[in-house]
Amino acid sequence: MPIAALIPVKSLTHVKTRLANTLPLAERANFVHDTARRIVSELQGIADLTPILLTPDAEVERWAKTWGIASLREQETGLNQALDLARHSLAQFEALLIVPADLAWFGREDALAILALAQSAPACVVIAPDRHGQGTNALLIKPPTALSLHYGEGSAIAHADAARKAGLPVYWYSSGATALDVDQPDDLILFHAAPFVL
Repeated sequence: MPIAALIPVKSLTHVKTRLANTLPLAERANFVHDTARRIVSELQGIADLTPILLTPDAEVERWAKTWGIASLREQETGLNQALDLARHSLAQFEALLIVPADLAWFGREDALAILALAQSAPACVVIAPDRHGQGTNALLIKPPTALSLHYGEGSAIAHADAARKAGLPVYWYSSGATALDVDQPDDLILFHAAPFVL
């Protein structure tokens, strides 16, 4: 099935602000560059999957061009609004996989496992929660327009509730890689310890 893999990347002037006391801005921007590049390299080569960067930042668009992938210019402020616009523009795909750029150890095996969960259902949602079981780290929506986005506090349950209300089956996926999004200083410690602790 043709799948769009959307990788949201914030403006590099406002990236990873919760790590501001740990890393200066230039290092945070380099970190996001490296993690986004790694995710893209893991996704490239998966049959029928098209990686796309979603960003308001012209420099990030240049990354996409350099890496040989497409980008979408973020047209709205706020992650949910930006993703809602993006998913409607990608309605030609059978499914949409959303992988944040800070999901640093997300790999090919994770993507394939998530796609396998969704393979047999004509419409469904697959949720990969964070290590606290609260946030949504990776999310697959099939078809892309089937579900509005509810990123924010408690988004994993919010996405599951919204899917059920829409009559969509919900599948859950978890791995050490999908559980670790690098957002806080303690996440950064775990990132540097990985993959040994994942």
